[in-house]
Amino acid sequence: MSLNLESAETESSPPVERVLTVFSNPTEEFVTEYPLLKFNLEEFRKWFNEDGDSLMYHCYVVAPKDVQFLASYLPEPVAFDFNGYCYFVEAYVSDEEWKKHHGKS
Repeated sequence: MSLNLESAETESSPPVERVLTVFSNPTEEFVTEYPLLKFNLEEFRKWFNEDGDSLMYHCYVVAPKDVQFLASYLPEPVAFDFNGYCYFVEAYVSDEEWKKHHGKS
């Protein structure tokens, strides 16, 4: 049986972390990430024009128009520099949570 991750999430699923990731434009290397606090799926769906069933597990490109919306979800002010960096909203399960969920240590 397969689980459609875009339309279903079970209570037994490990918790998904939502983050703002930062990558260098010249090198495309990962620079840092910021947790998105109090992530509100409904608000993010509306903002990023996702349908009502999407759990937003994909990567979403952040544009200058998104900065004000994201500011209230970030733990600290971020000095966005779209010339030097690219930004994404992403979702993942930490290794620790994955191991707990799958009974591995």
